[in-house]
Amino acid sequence: ELSTSPGMAYAIRSSAEGYSSKLSLGVLPVLPSASEALGLPPSPYRAASIITRQDHDVLSLGAEAAEAFFTDSFPQLRFSGPHSCVSGGELSRLPGSKGVTL
Repeated sequence: ELSTSPGMAYAIRSSAEGYSSKLSLGVLPVLPSASEALGLPPSPYRAASIITRQDHDVLSLGAEAAEAFFTDSFPQLRFSGPHSCVSGGELSRLPGSKGVTL
């Protein structure tokens, strides 16, 4: 099982190779004090950013195809089932996302 430190940021590289296929997940740190200040219980999820090119195919996939893509690209993570690293409904938001260009 993958274990992380809540206060650390991580970059997880995909298993895909080549300019048109590879991407990374940027996992942001979680500050427990933020949840406590809002009176919320700690969340088992952490925010992650998809880091890739603006024209990557993953940005146009539907939820089921995105789940299959991420499962193939990140075999060390689970994208479905009771131990999924993605909260319900998040993959369905992907096709409508415009993303951010830096």
